[in-house]
Amino acid sequence: MSTGRLQNIAHFLLLNSEDQKNSGFKGQLPVLYFFFTYAYKHTKKHYADFAFELLQENISQISAKTQCSKSTVHETIEMGWAIMQFVKIGFFESEGLDETLQAFDKIAISEVQRLSRGASHTINSERLVLCALYFMDRSDFTQENGQCEIIIREHLLIIFFEIANGIKGWDTTEVGTKLFLSFLLKNSREHALVGHFALQVLQELDMDFLSIEQYDKELELDVMRYLCHYGNDNYTENGAKKLKGLLTGITERLIQQLYETESEDAPHVMQKVIVYSCILLSPDERRAKLFLAYAVHKLLRSHEI
Repeated sequence: MSTGRLQNIAHFLLLNSEDQKNSGFKGQLPVLYFFFTYAYKHTKKHYADFAFELLQENISQISAKTQCSKSTVHETIEMGWAIMQFVKIGFFESEGLDETLQAFDKIAISEVQRLSRGASHTINSERLVLCALYFMDRSDFTQENGQCEIIIREHLLIIFFEIANGIKGWDTTEVGTKLFLSFLLKNSREHALVGHFALQVLQELDMDFLSIEQYDKELELDVMRYLCHYGNDNYTENGAKKLKGLLTGITERLIQQLYETESEDAPHVMQKVIVYSCILLSPDERRAKLFLAYAVHKLLRSHEI
């Protein structure tokens, strides 16, 4: 993709970023990812500064809340998890992160307690896995043997206990559940506290490490294939270069559509533009691919494709 075409997309997202503030965390996370990645790859620090200001606004809103509404709990935990992903990718430093995440901890802990009281079925599976991913990463940003670390380890253990004992009732063929469960198991199978649960789930699902590695390796290509040929089964022969060209054209047409017409479908189209634009940046870091795949999964689940 040419630098000029990518810059046009960046300008479009910048000009429309104010609208994304009204879309909740769900709409803002992919935008933040785009600006951080664009700045990182193309040496445009002012885009990273802009993204960081947007992120700080969201963190301030969450920290100021005494409680989180049921409808925004999942998105708030996603935001906390995304912040840690951004740090690990290298978008910004982790100084003060432990204190920042404490507001997210309270919400994630309450959600784990709520989920553990219910039945372990497919509706809860994605939420449990998200909480597990959150607490797995969260343990990297706590003081060793501090009270916060103890609480996080306790809830991580609770989550894996629920996953291991409820996995038989999950639909593990669903793409989102399969993707994040495989990532979680791969990164936790040697964990001192929960590794035995991860191995138990792998055995239950009859998943081997080779299949997990292969799934991760082909992730970006599969996502591009799916988005370029949604609803068409004849897409497996296209390589990455051709797919990126197709996706660029689709993204530009969607932007033109937003400029030319006003419709009730505009927010959906905008979300597609944002996620497609992120994919066009070609993430190199594995964690970036995971975060991006999560954004695509959310888009598919909300029937916005």
